[in-house]
Amino acid sequence: MGDLPSEVWERWDRERVPLAKMWEGALQEPVLQRLIEERLTAHAGARPDEPRSRPCPDCAGRGSVPTPEGLELLAFLRRHLE
Repeated sequence: MGDLPSEVWERWDRERVPLAKMWEGALQEPVLQRLIEERLTAHAGARPDEPRSRPCPDCAGRGSVPTPEGLELLAFLRRHLE
């Protein structure tokens, strides 16, 4: 909640899925399977360095953004509870 997925990781995952399916389909063809396995290994080596998600800049990872009325209520509570 309140996290944005990494576009880089989403792209990496989208590229991995067809390779994995091709590898499974090539179980009866050792040469083809080896070539696909090499491609999967190269793809795994190109894993992104960044986290899979990051906190939303609008809500700071909380999952919601207070309305103007909500901000007034929060300010009131802070004044009277501190």
